Amino acid sequence: MYKKIKVLVIEDHEDLRYLTVHHLRSIGVVPFEADGVPSTLELLRSGLVPHLILLDLKLSGSRGEDLFGLIKAMLGCRDTKIVIMSAGGRLRDRAASLGADGWIQKPAGRAQIQSEVLRQLKEQVTAAL
Repeated sequence: MYKKIKVLVIEDHEDLRYLTVHHLRSIGVVPFEADGVPSTLELLRSGLVPHLILLDLKLSGSRGEDLFGLIKAMLGCRDTKIVIMSAGGRLRDRAASLGADGWIQKPAGRAQIQSEVLRQLKEQVTAAL
């Protein structure tokens, strides 16, 4: 049902990225992976236009907030939904101040990740079918 739905996971910790991608595959979306700014920009510049991005705010060597701005400034990604993922405090406030579509507090389990992704995508699922 969700085979045309593309979700980009931007997470620098390989084990967390792997688990998140696994959780996404189990609900049938097509996950893409990036471990930081360079790999994210490479994917987006190569033509990937995800329906949703899960963005870790604490990326090694860069700030997720800066990447959020870069993504939103890119043609084709302005309407892409972005959900912030972080273990830091006041996550709801930080997500709201950035203009994020949602947030996931880490560590997050399968149910929390899948629930938020499905909540964010419910409008887009119908259009992609």
